[in-house]
Parts: sequence; C-alpha cells; structure tokens
Amino acid sequence: MKPAFIYSLKVWITTIILGMRITGLIRISLDTDHLIYGVEDIFNSAIYDIPIGFVACLPSWLIFSVTVRYVNAMKTSLIYKKTWLTLISIFLGILPFAFLFWPQLTHTNYWPDMLPEIIGYAVVTTAGIWFYKLEPVTDPSVIVETSPK
Repeated sequence: MKPAFIYSLKVWITTIILGMRITGLIRISLDTDHLIYGVEDIFNSAIYDIPIGFVACLPSWLIFSVTVRYVNAMKTSLIYKKTWLTLISIFLGILPFAFLFWPQLTHTNYWPDMLPEIIGYAVVTTAGIWFYKLEPVTDPSVIVETSPK
C-alpha cells in the first residue's frame, strides 16, 4: 500500500502546484492582446489556488490513491497500468470542476472559460503519472490476476 500511496501523493501535489500555472500559460497564450491575463497573474494566483486546490481535489486524490493501489496490483505491464491511471485521472480531474462549477459545465457559454482549466490539470496529471516511477507490488497476496487461467 505504501508505494501506491506515495506515488498518488506525488502526482496529486504536482497537479495542485503546477495545474494552475499551466492553466495560466494556456490563458495567456489564448489572450493574444494580453488584455485580461499577464504573466504576473500566474504567480499571484498561487496565494489562493494552491490551498483551494488541496481542499477541492482531496476527494479525487483519495479515489485516485485507491485506484493506484488496485491498478498497481494487477499483473500487467507498466504501460498498461499507467494508461489506465491516465484515463481514470482525467475523469477524476474533471470531478472537482463538476462538483464546484456544475452550472458552468452544463451551460455551453461557459465552456471557453472552463476548458483551459480542465486541460491544464489533465496535462499536468498525465505528465505526473508518466514521470514518477510506479513501484511494482512485491507481495504475492496482493497481486490481482487480469486474465483467466
């Protein structure tokens, strides 16, 4: 359990710290006239978005850590495991936005505002999953068979 917990913690903290920075870069690149967003906004937003990210994404991280434990116990290749974790984490990355901003997600006029945030967090989470090393499970009692015998 400990390697899965540490792995999910690394991915979660990386996402919280870098997710809004990448979102800021996406917003700056989309705002070509630099009328709304500037580079200083990326650094100024850290005061409130990192603590809010810890609280808002806590349920997703808890679900992700359980998922990492289960997927890591599967008797498959590392690429297969990380692909599953990537797909699941993209869903879990959208989950906090769905809880906090459901009216904006269901109304198409808000999609251009929400899309950079969802993309920013999904990119950082995916990069974290593939960057950090996932320690294989060594306890044979935990390993889950994925194919019938």
